[in-house]
Amino acid sequence: PQTGSRWREDKICTVSSYIPGDGKEGPEARKPQKLVTTHVGTTADCRDFGPLARVEAERRGIRSAAEVIVLGDCGNWIDPIQEQYFGCHARIADYDHAVEHLWDAARAVLGADSPKVPALAKRLEGYLYGGRVDKVIKYLQAESAKLGPLTDSDGEHHPRQVLARVGLMPVPPYI
Repeated sequence: PQTGSRWREDKICTVSSYIPGDGKEGPEARKPQKLVTTHVGTTADCRDFGPLARVEAERRGIRSAAEVIVLGDCGNWIDPIQEQYFGCHARIADYDHAVEHLWDAARAVLGADSPKVPALAKRLEGYLYGGRVDKVIKYLQAESAKLGPLTDSDGEHHPRQVLARVGLMPVPPYI
């Protein structure tokens, strides 16, 4: 409303049901089998999206599901919805967006123009790909501690703000 823009972001919830695989590798492994996928979407405000997503999950039987995972693209509006409507379920960032955030974090730690950024980002990405999220978190938390806490004067591109978006510092409340 402040800019007069008519642009709206699509918000999509996909609910998929699977028969689980056996978790084994190789030709004898039983892979997961997708059963049903449904979608609900809107261009309405994100505050309206949470209830729509929850209603679809309820319609599809979320309460009787053996396992529920909330997968999202790291948008700053997704976590509040997950906390309010799916708070007891695991939240996972999709891999591509998580990698984007790792590159942002590497720039924040070393400086955007540092020639060492690609090496650090690729090292962190390798840890993520290899399932060593603990190493990524430990490293970035240590770097965040060196920068100190967020302040009101930190601009959007300040390293503390970037690391806050990565999830390693408290982010100001969602409006």
